[in-house]
Amino acid sequence: MNTNTSECPVEVKKSHDGIVLVKPLGQFLTGQSWVDKLRGIVDDIIARRSNPRVIIDMSLVEHLSSSILGELIGIYRKLDSANGQLRLAAVQPSVNEIFHITRLHQSFNIQSDLDKAAQSFD
Repeated sequence: MNTNTSECPVEVKKSHDGIVLVKPLGQFLTGQSWVDKLRGIVDDIIARRSNPRVIIDMSLVEHLSSSILGELIGIYRKLDSANGQLRLAAVQPSVNEIFHITRLHQSFNIQSDLDKAAQSFD
């Protein structure tokens, strides 16, 4: 499923083992449009799947706003409540620094690449 829009392009793919890969195709995730887009995608995944396993591929993302950080926390909680799991993969150094400054690296399961993220699910 490709949910590209000109404002907030995101690629969503389901792997053969049921993991859903969400890949924002923008470098700068800022603003309410990105929040709404990510929220809608995850809400749809939760509605369609039991025990959803989601990887957000951050390989293209160079900057996150505080509203996106808040939404990622919300996504984590929603997935947890739905007996799902979230992994962040391929986080760029500039974004990784934000996770460390805010200490969110302690809350999220962050993996260096997609394969390691997929292997890290329970």
